[in-house]
Amino acid sequence: MATVQDIAVQQRLDHQLQASCRCAAQVASRGNLGYPISYCYNSAMNLTQFRDALAAHPAHGLRFVINDRAAIADHFHVTEVGRVEKRFVDCGGQPRTTVACVLQTLVAHDTDHRLTTDKLAGIMRLVEQLDLPDDAPVEVEHQERSVSIDAVDSCAATDGVLTFRLSPKQTACLAEDACGLGQPAPGLPVLGGNCCGDSGCC
Repeated sequence: MATVQDIAVQQRLDHQLQASCRCAAQVASRGNLGYPISYCYNSAMNLTQFRDALAAHPAHGLRFVINDRAAIADHFHVTEVGRVEKRFVDCGGQPRTTVACVLQTLVAHDTDHRLTTDKLAGIMRLVEQLDLPDDAPVEVEHQERSVSIDAVDSCAATDGVLTFRLSPKQTACLAEDACGLGQPAPGLPVLGGNCCGDSGCC
């Protein structure tokens, strides 16, 4: 049964999550080269929210659920926490930079191993030396057929376990005004024609 504190923390996290959603066109801050840093995700839990969730649920177990269809095995390790910065030019010719906090997980043979919220919070404190923005989205690397990277989009605490929900990242055109590209149906390829309208930019 959720306590009053759990409900209050969850409401705070929900509010922060809504407030911190970034669309492709929004600019959060500027990188070292003066390029805009834009977060190209419809919604993602940011670094501050992730740390707050861990701190609000001490001595809890941890679970990562992948888009409600499966979970990373409970005996996973977090083998890396990194600042991943991507500098690129979109199809409208605009230079951009994205920055994310990426946790690499590894499932080994030690099936009795369990990572707690306290231990992961300690690991996350070490990340301060990487100079990550507080609103950088948090992503998780996990092994499937190849290495997959999903965004952390929410969390909930139940029966002493803090569960983070992962959602697949989506590709997006960041220069729709320049390309004249409409919004395709999610998950459906564009068949035939020029994907960028008459501009020919891509």
